[in-house]
Amino acid sequence: MNKISFVLIFCFVISTLVANAQTKVVPEIISGPMQGHTTHADMYLWVLVHNAQTISISLHEQESSTAIQTKTLTADTAIVRFGYYPAQFQFNGLLPDTRYWYRLELNGKEVKNGQVHTLKPPGTANFSFVAGSCALLPESTLEDVQPGVTATTYLSAAKSGADFMIWLGDNLYFRNGDWKSYDAMFVRYVRMRSLPPLNHLLETMPQYAIWDDHDFGYDNSNSTIPSKDWALQLFKQFWANPAYGQPDLPGVFYSFQYQDAEFFLLDDRYYKRLNDQQSVGTLLGNQQWEWLTKQLQQSTATFKFIICGVKMLIENSSAEGLKEFPNEREQFLDMLQQKQIKGVILISGDRHFAELYRLQRPNAYDLYEVTTSPLSSLTTGILLSTSKGTRLAVPKTRLKKANFARFAISGTGKDRQCTVFLCNKRGKTVWQKTWNISDFGY
Repeated sequence: MNKISFVLIFCFVISTLVANAQTKVVPEIISGPMQGHTTHADMYLWVLVHNAQTISISLHEQESSTAIQTKTLTADTAIVRFGYYPAQFQFNGLLPDTRYWYRLELNGKEVKNGQVHTLKPPGTANFSFVAGSCALLPESTLEDVQPGVTATTYLSAAKSGADFMIWLGDNLYFRNGDWKSYDAMFVRYVRMRSLPPLNHLLETMPQYAIWDDHDFGYDNSNSTIPSKDWALQLFKQFWANPAYGQPDLPGVFYSFQYQDAEFFLLDDRYYKRLNDQQSVGTLLGNQQWEWLTKQLQQSTATFKFIICGVKMLIENSSAEGLKEFPNEREQFLDMLQQKQIKGVILISGDRHFAELYRLQRPNAYDLYEVTTSPLSSLTTGILLSTSKGTRLAVPKTRLKKANFARFAISGTGKDRQCTVFLCNKRGKTVWQKTWNISDFGY
């Protein structure tokens, strides 16, 4: 741990101890309840609490009715740091498309109540989701307010009416050498989850997430970083995804389905290995590529969203991406064509600007990638980025301001379609693109 990280943690802990010494220690909720993975019948709920020994959540069909389910946890001392405890609950056997009232109790006393909801039953109903990346916010008054950093995007995304949200990575920023200390990384998560604008969004709809370099370690970090298992452990504690890798293959990759769409979320860090004289590099690792190939072949979804922290199509940028591994990029594109995988749309983040990319394939449908970034971090206009355009970029789709993307799936039968709306920080549509089922065939 470097001196700056130690001082920050020391001050954080001391201020907490002093406050507790001056007043009676009272258990409190810091963040949540946040819905994680949610279906028509099941629901994951996550909360971050402080100074609580027992945490209990009950669900009710009516605000004042008897609880239909109650889950109680005792704080796990192996996880608790500085009195903070991220807790996760799972509820099963719920009714589809239904709102439930919840009551949250800490140490036997109710501290919060509100509503959560299940999603629609399987089928081809209309739905939408939002996606975003690069979430930097000042975490204390000790930090300078940086030009271009905004919290407005979170409030706009919360008003979007989407069914759920997907975080594309850089969901927080480890800095000041945080990755050298597990406690420093834990504290960074606590500080980020203590911010009201973010909490409001997390409580609005179910949340899914993958990571990128800044919530994995340092800038452009890869599998060689010693703290990667700390990062994985914390990611599991602070998100409530349906899965994290495979039983014999650690990581944050997973897939889930909703209506006639399937989502394949990738881990671009845990197995990333750069090219060197001894070996050929990789972005995802052979086993994750095999997993993705198998999942895509088995999928019968109309729309297949492949989601990665970095770009997968661009070929002439100085930024990170699949283009760092041209053989792997070619292998990926060949697999899509040879296996005739229909309905693929790529989604990525990372770049601190938004843009739409189109790869024309002579013997297959045009492949598109939506990059949306940042939610709140510095934009390329502030960073004075030297990033050049790419021949794959769709004209007039680059936005160098805070943004998020909203995807809407609608229609019936052969008229089923997907529309992406690139939204500015106030939720206004900057551009949109619509695809029909017929655009994704062979």
